[in-house]
Amino acid sequence: MKKKLTELFNRVKNEFLSFSQNVGKTAVTSLESKPSQPSPNNMGSMSINSLSSLKAAYHSSSPIDEYERILDNLKALKILVEQPKESEPDSRFDALKLKLGDGESYETIRQDRWHPLVNCPSCHSQHIRRMPATLNPHNYRYHCLDCKYEFNDDSGMPFETTASTTQEDIEALEATSAEEKAVLPLATWMQCWYLMGFTTSYAYIASRLNLDLVIVEWMVAQLQRSFQAEQPLTHFVDYRERFKQSTIRQKQAHEEASLKKEELLNSANTPNAPKDTAEYRKQQEKRNDPSNFFKKGR
Repeated sequence: MKKKLTELFNRVKNEFLSFSQNVGKTAVTSLESKPSQPSPNNMGSMSINSLSSLKAAYHSSSPIDEYERILDNLKALKILVEQPKESEPDSRFDALKLKLGDGESYETIRQDRWHPLVNCPSCHSQHIRRMPATLNPHNYRYHCLDCKYEFNDDSGMPFETTASTTQEDIEALEATSAEEKAVLPLATWMQCWYLMGFTTSYAYIASRLNLDLVIVEWMVAQLQRSFQAEQPLTHFVDYRERFKQSTIRQKQAHEEASLKKEELLNSANTPNAPKDTAEYRKQQEKRNDPSNFFKKGR
C-alpha cells in the first residue's frame, strides 16, 4: 500500500512539474521545496483533483486583481441601474445574480455608506484605521482613533451579520410564515437593493425574492434610510479616486491639527492681557501721571 501511494504521489508531482516548467523556474523551485502530502482518504481522485487545485492556486488572483474584478462587476451593475426602470426587468435580474457575489455586496455597502470617507458611527470622526477582518475578509473592520470604537462595514445596519434586530423587526410586522420570521441573508438584502434601481414594482421584487409584499416594503424603507438614497451606487467612486480623496483629507486633517497645536502653544506662552475696561484705563492714566510720582514719594 505504501509503495502504491508513493508511486501515485510521484506521478502527480511529475505532472505538475512538467506543467510548471512552461510557466517558469520560480514556480518549480517553490514547489520542490514544499511538496504537498497526499491523503490516503482520497487517493482515487488525487491525480486529477490535486493537479487542478494546484494549477488554480498558482494562477489565483492577487488581492488587487480581486478588487479590480469586484469593481468591474459593480461598474456593470451601475450601468444596469442607470437604465430606465421596467415593470419586469427579468434580464437585468439574471445579470444581477451573475455579477453580485459576497465581495460585490460588501463593496456596495462601502460605496453607499462611506462617502466621501469612512466615519465612525459613534463619534462621526474620520480619523479611522483599518484593522484585519475577523468574520469575513470582505467585511472590513475599523478602529476609531478618537473614541477607540471598533466597527465593521455593516455595523448598525439592518443586515448586520451579528445583529438580532432583523428578527425583532420582522416579528413586529406580525409575520406568520417561517420564512418571514427568518433572518434574511445579506444576498437577499442586496438583491432587493439593486432591484429598487431596476423597477418601481414592489410586487415584482417580492415575487423574485420569494417574500411577502409587507416584508419587501419594510426592507425598502430600511435600505433607503440606511444609505440615504433611493437606489444603489449613487455615490460610486473608483478606488483610485477614493484613495486620492482619502490622501487629501488626511493632509487637511494633519494641517488642521498642526495649526491647532501651534495656537495652543502660543496661547500658553503669552500672558493673559487685561481686559480693556474703563477701570483699567483709569489705572493706566494714574500710573503715567508724573504728579502721582511726587505724591507717592512723600
